[in-house]
Amino acid sequence: MKAGDVLKSVCNKLGMEKLPDGGFAVGSPEDEVKGVLVTWLATPEALRYAASHGLNLVVCHEEFYWSEREDPPEYRSPGPYRKPPDWENHPNHEIKKIVNAGNLTVLRIHYGLDRLFIYDAFAEAMGLGQVVAGEVYEKVYELPRKMKLGELIEQIKDKTGLNSIRYVGDENQIIEKVGNCWGGVGLSCNRYYTRRAIQDGAQAIICGEIDEFAMFFARDCGAALIETSHVLSENFGLELYARSLRTEFAPVRIEFFAVKLPYKTHVTTNFSGYGVGPTVTVAPWG
Repeated sequence: MKAGDVLKSVCNKLGMEKLPDGGFAVGSPEDEVKGVLVTWLATPEALRYAASHGLNLVVCHEEFYWSEREDPPEYRSPGPYRKPPDWENHPNHEIKKIVNAGNLTVLRIHYGLDRLFIYDAFAEAMGLGQVVAGEVYEKVYELPRKMKLGELIEQIKDKTGLNSIRYVGDENQIIEKVGNCWGGVGLSCNRYYTRRAIQDGAQAIICGEIDEFAMFFARDCGAALIETSHVLSENFGLELYARSLRTEFAPVRIEFFAVKLPYKTHVTTNFSGYGVGPTVTVAPWG
């Protein structure tokens, strides 16, 4: 089995010769595969696990190396732009070190996994019901039954394993139709998808990751938002993808590495700042 066989499989399922993003970040399609690790982000922990368990092909969903925008001189200190590799403690150095020591091949598949597995797996895992409008990434679902937003929040908490959730809206609002803005699609930079869902009748949108601009926009549209997390909302589909690979490429060893939430939060019950309520807590998942 060659590393390129994994990428070719996704392209064939989509009827495409080439995917619009991703590709081999390290290694080549001709590399021999002994085992495969599927993960959301190729964190040092995931890479070390792959190297120590003989999984020499790492398939990640998100960008492999940390990149950054080069702002114009007006926005930074005088002098030349200081590039990330110039900093000896930059995480990319450690990532590269682990990959080289483990002789790993790294393949990023973003678009293809969203289309084939992640989007629909998140909707199914959250129990969103039947599609009643839209297609591809703009689907609106009719819940199996009407419920108050507060009930829907509890449903999402139960299905994700989160002990609390950030949301926008009135808990007494009756919700019948919902949108799916998994991953980072609920962020304000992807507002098109939020707007289309609301335009097509969604009273609430189940999101992965959202920011405050997205919250204000939904509020002003009269819609509710429920946030899970970027990584959590995509882990469902990535685990499904790993199972699919096991069937397609048996007997090659294939594992799924669940990246956990990167943060911890603290509840403040006597909040007295400029906001209107307590800080929200979210427990690490997985």
